[in-house]
Amino acid sequence: MSIYALQQAFACCTQENEAQALKNLVSAYHKARKEALKPIYRVDLIKHKKAVYVAPDNTMRLNWNE
Repeated sequence: MSIYALQQAFACCTQENEAQALKNLVSAYHKARKEALKPIYRVDLIKHKKAVYVAPDNTMRLNWNE
């Protein structure tokens, strides 16, 4: 459930269910906060092609130092 829905459930709950509703709300808040603090790993989606050089003698090389 979303935090907003849990807030509404907590506001409308009976006294018997108040502890459980508060527990659910706090748990959802901590989960959302933990998720927001996770580092974002950017995945490089571009496939890089290795440059191939053609030497003057028409041989293909990956770099000039071969």
